[in-house]
Amino acid sequence: MPMNKIGPAIQAGNTIILKPSPFTPYTLPKICEIAQQLFPPGVIQCLGSSVDEVHNLGSLMTQHPGIGKISLTGSVSTGKKVMAACAGTLKRVTLELGGNDACIVCPDVKNIEHVAGEIVLSAFLNTGQVCVATKRVYIHEDVYGVVRDAIVKKVGEMKVGDGAAEDGVMVGPVQNRMQFEKVKGLVDEVKELGYDVLTGGENHGLEGVDDGRKKGGYFLPLMVVDDPPRESRLVREEQFVSVPSLLSRIIKCLTMEQGPILPLLRWSSESEVIHWANDTPTGLSASVWSSDIARARRIAAQLDVGSVYINSTQKPSFQGLFGGHKESGIGVEFGQAGLLQYCNAKSTYICF
Repeated sequence: MPMNKIGPAIQAGNTIILKPSPFTPYTLPKICEIAQQLFPPGVIQCLGSSVDEVHNLGSLMTQHPGIGKISLTGSVSTGKKVMAACAGTLKRVTLELGGNDACIVCPDVKNIEHVAGEIVLSAFLNTGQVCVATKRVYIHEDVYGVVRDAIVKKVGEMKVGDGAAEDGVMVGPVQNRMQFEKVKGLVDEVKELGYDVLTGGENHGLEGVDDGRKKGGYFLPLMVVDDPPRESRLVREEQFVSVPSLLSRIIKCLTMEQGPILPLLRWSSESEVIHWANDTPTGLSASVWSSDIARARRIAAQLDVGSVYINSTQKPSFQGLFGGHKESGIGVEFGQAGLLQYCNAKSTYICF
């Protein structure tokens, strides 16, 4: 994610301060270390972060008068705090925030096994820790049973474990204790309320999670929940939290994570599924699966999200624009418009 911002920011002639999350690996500081060998001094800098709220560099950077813009990829709650902090100096902001991304499967869908595989991959890739991961699946009642069974079969084929120690692993642990506790709370609620869990739910690797090391990480089972209530937390809320990191004069970047739990829901009419898909304060992305492209485009046009993918999982492209509607963000990334986010417009009038 930081590279999506570093490239256009540098291309537009800006200097940058990176502030990675205390939870992330050494990747971003290493990128900065390499970049400093190529760019003039001061063009790219990196500041270490802290979980100490008293010495929160992120807050200091959003309020600093010498910083001209903050670009954030993170949660809605953090985005609101960043925007409020930036208001003191009227900083320019680009906010790419969270979303409760819906997947809509139409009754005329073809090659159900392929579609199920794509949906499962979109939901659980990187343990679901992707901002545009599929988080709820609406399946037409005419094909609900067969699509549901195909999804459950695909989930059952995905191996959870330590990819560094085992072969064939597709899903690893969630990234940190805070995220683990959030998703585990949803898992516990699903069990307490008696929702129908189609796969997963066993205590896979949960022993020793107090320190997150005895089993090599915060492992959770992959869970598919059959038609939970539309008003349930599992359907209404994003299954992720944010972990702060910052990229500034220019850029702020947060990592976001979803949990490995996926609700499947029935629909019967286009009007109702469009209503349910839009019935959320966020609008990042969505996908529509149908053999009737005209129908898919009709549904896509009515979804209040920044990106819709027809017969594809969420795969943002640098040739397009990437951003969110409603509380999913301010501004866009990628494309010419994304580059212009790092520029200030200026008119020069000359009289002779």
